[in-house]
Amino acid sequence: MKKLFILFAVISLFACKTIAQDWITYIDKENRFSVDFPGSPNFMEAPKMSGGGISMGPSLNLTLKDSLGGKANFLLLYTDYTDKSNPDNYFDLWIKIFVGMSNCRSKSEKDITQDGFPGKYVVGENVVGMGPIHFKFLHVKNRVYSLGVECNNDSIWIKSIDKFFSSFRILEN
Repeated sequence: MKKLFILFAVISLFACKTIAQDWITYIDKENRFSVDFPGSPNFMEAPKMSGGGISMGPSLNLTLKDSLGGKANFLLLYTDYTDKSNPDNYFDLWIKIFVGMSNCRSKSEKDITQDGFPGKYVVGENVVGMGPIHFKFLHVKNRVYSLGVECNNDSIWIKSIDKFFSSFRILEN
């Protein structure tokens, strides 16, 4: 039994190390942000959305698996809005839309500030997917940056989620 526990501990340490290595900084000077991904993200052009003054930018995403069968999807998406009459309304509406598009029910929300910009940290419960989803939203002028991580086990991925979220930076013009 003791040998089995030691083997499990070694495998767990190896899996966590595998998750945490090879972080890559993605810099987008044109869209004023940088973020670290735990691997090379895929670039996807966003579907065109019309109406409501919304202009969605492309997304970056990455799916990772660990040696124990853990899985996590990392996503960054930004959207601009052209109707600047009520930016706070738009920010709150975008959070509801984004969380809803993720088939998620909000479990907790917390107001945050980063680099002087208001934001929100949301933890949701995925009603059809693999597990909990963590979101970070930042409201910068007429743009909302949305970061999300869906994972099948918070305890395996929480350090990677924290690193991904804390690495996000707004770049100066």
